[in-house]
Amino acid sequence: MSSPVYKFLETTADPQLAASLQNSIKIVEQGLKRYSGDSLMLSFNGGKDCTVLLHIILAVWQQLGIPGSLQTVYFRPANPFPEIERFIADTVDRYKLHLTTLAGPIKPALAVLAEQNPNVQAIFLGTRRTDPFSSNLSDFQMTDPGWTQLMRINPILDWSYRDVWTFLRGTAVPYCSLYDQGYTSLGNQDNTKPNPSLRLTEPGGKENYQPAWMLTDDSGERHGRSQQEVGGGQVSTSK
Repeated sequence: MSSPVYKFLETTADPQLAASLQNSIKIVEQGLKRYSGDSLMLSFNGGKDCTVLLHIILAVWQQLGIPGSLQTVYFRPANPFPEIERFIADTVDRYKLHLTTLAGPIKPALAVLAEQNPNVQAIFLGTRRTDPFSSNLSDFQMTDPGWTQLMRINPILDWSYRDVWTFLRGTAVPYCSLYDQGYTSLGNQDNTKPNPSLRLTEPGGKENYQPAWMLTDDSGERHGRSQQEVGGGQVSTSK
């Protein structure tokens, strides 16, 4: 049976997104051919962007006939949302992923990852150019000086917020339930609220929120975030 990713590529009416997806598939293929086995991991924190990337990787993985399980790492923030934790656990079980969980902050956690997994050379990231400090990234780029040295592979750099939701809804793959509650960018419970642009006031004054995919202004994606743990060597964002 054809993967939902390749079915979407064949049927989408959005030529720009089809071109972006085709490019992402090409970058994933290059990464999987350049690095193999326990030398490559996916940073998976349950956010929408790494969920998109997970499904692209799994589709290419199957297409190439690669044996074994995809290696993933979850950099667990302080005070995480239970909905994210459940989604990650369900995803690991659904797709038979091999998951390593490490407590943040990211920089020392990455050093621990390298110590525990000395064969790891590269990490797939769901980073996009609109993320903080990410506008000048390349598809393949080493972490910055002072960070544990790993190759960052960024297959969806040029995707927009709209692209992400067109893909997720078009493929009907599972995503974290918080996005249906008005959250458009996910950090932890201390720094993340539903996006005020999606707030609705119902008859009687009760407030509710539209789902994330209803956001029409991409520049407002992070309006529910009060702060982010990011940096020039970043390897993880929950979004």
